Amino acid sequence: MIKQIVLIIFIVTGISLYPETWFKTNLTIVDTTSDGVSIKNSLLDTKNNRVVVKYPLNFTDESAAKIQKALTQITSWDSVRYELIKFSVLENITEIIVLLDEIKLNKVNLIQYIPSGMLFYITSQGLEYDFRINAEDFFLRINGVYINSAEFFTKLEDAIKNPENYIERHDPDFYMAKINKLNQMLEISMTDSDRMKRYLINKDSFFVKVNDNLIDAIISIKRKKYDVTLSEIITLLADENIKASKAQVETVLKFF
Repeated sequence: MIKQIVLIIFIVTGISLYPETWFKTNLTIVDTTSDGVSIKNSLLDTKNNRVVVKYPLNFTDESAAKIQKALTQITSWDSVRYELIKFSVLENITEIIVLLDEIKLNKVNLIQYIPSGMLFYITSQGLEYDFRINAEDFFLRINGVYINSAEFFTKLEDAIKNPENYIERHDPDFYMAKINKLNQMLEISMTDSDRMKRYLINKDSFFVKVNDNLIDAIISIKRKKYDVTLSEIITLLADENIKASKAQVETVLKFF
């Protein structure tokens, strides 16, 4: 009965399960499903990349053309193997999730820095990107308007190689605002570590990842010797078999 209703909708509205634009390209339709509200096409391009497009019933060939343009831009990258490229057409924006098997830059595989893949959007501005990477002890936001692959990968490489410099150049106001806001909110004391943990461990709102054990260990060291230096703290932590980078220790020390 449900299948009959869906079929009637397609006949009455004149909407096809297969946008005509798909046939004007080298995309091959592998499978198509519909729930009566949206349609999902599973496709393969000429490089056998898996592509999924989910779109509403009022999807147009114009929207399909924008998707194909974005797909061409993304799949033009050299030394990249894709696991899946998924398009989700929403009301005013199209979301693109790019999952990677391999992404090489200067013969170095960067997949370890981008474990969650990349997120792109098709907007009125064109193709935009907004995702995060793990570089050293930083959780960096990479965002902007996609211009070309050279500009995009230069920005990505810069963030991975020099995360602190990347933050200073691309988002210094946001970074300092976070520090100032946390300082004002916490008003941290030597015995008030719980509130510090609550904010520092929130990875979505802070760049450097720390944990309870590291915070407790540094507070313990500061209690014993308040004027202890950064290098001394790192040495004392190592003596306790606690691994900590300079950036992590500096982050905690900002609250004293």
